[in-house]
Amino acid sequence: MVVEWKEKVPYCRVLAKFVQGDVNVNLQMVKEGPEWHYRNYSKSIELSIAEAEAKAGKKSSRVAPNSVPPWEFRKLEKKK
Repeated sequence: MVVEWKEKVPYCRVLAKFVQGDVNVNLQMVKEGPEWHYRNYSKSIELSIAEAEAKAGKKSSRVAPNSVPPWEFRKLEKKK
């Protein structure tokens, strides 16, 4: 596995691309539905399209009735 470090974003998070052989692991995970594309930091059109297709194909955890994006969940938790 190769990790291509992109940049450091707020809260000491690092944006990175994970590649296994010829496979972009980030993209594959978004395509298969378990991951969200956080557009505030990643402007990847490819990831946005993959996320929309996963959601439309109901491959995503995001189609669950009460699903909340992780960044929204953190905001709600801070308000408590």
